[in-house]
Amino acid sequence: MQWNFVCYRPTTPAFENLLEDYSKTNKNYFLGQLGSFIQSAGKALDEKTSQKDACQAWRRHFGEERFPFESEEFIENYFYVDIRYELKIDCLVSQKGFRPHSLKQMFLNRLPLLRNKTLEFYIVDCNVPKPFQVKWKVRNVGKEAIRRNQIRGEILDDSENHRRIESSNFYGSHFVECYIIKNNICVARSRIKVPISE
Repeated sequence: MQWNFVCYRPTTPAFENLLEDYSKTNKNYFLGQLGSFIQSAGKALDEKTSQKDACQAWRRHFGEERFPFESEEFIENYFYVDIRYELKIDCLVSQKGFRPHSLKQMFLNRLPLLRNKTLEFYIVDCNVPKPFQVKWKVRNVGKEAIRRNQIRGEILDDSENHRRIESSNFYGSHFVECYIIKNNICVARSRIKVPISE
């Protein structure tokens, strides 16, 4: 565009130059912004650039919501994965003064999961021979998670009772994963969706 400052409309009216009326000042500003974008893109796509730095490079042009820094961890980065056993998890939803309910049962009965509930994730069924380790991951997604800086996604150690207690603090789509580690191999995994309604 430095040699030929034109941009033809790809729709009708055909061959209309969208930049025809740009003043010299606007042209220089446009080319400066385009050059800055190209420089950021080069940095973001460079293999030597970390994920965090790549996100920051894109953020300069697209904003934080489109390119939040992803801190999500993946079990594959820590253990060899060879799923050979069954694992099922569920969640007990409770609130002071009310009887606890299974999250899966709530879904079957089409009951919404609202905010300010205690969520106790636990293993329902597991046929992995003992001994083994249990690990968890809690992941929040959506605009509210980004706004609160609560995306999460780290791999967490179990508290020795094969349970993970969380709370439904804000609406949005969330999920929890459970992993069984035996002999330094992830041999079972399970996931449960946690959609928290407004």
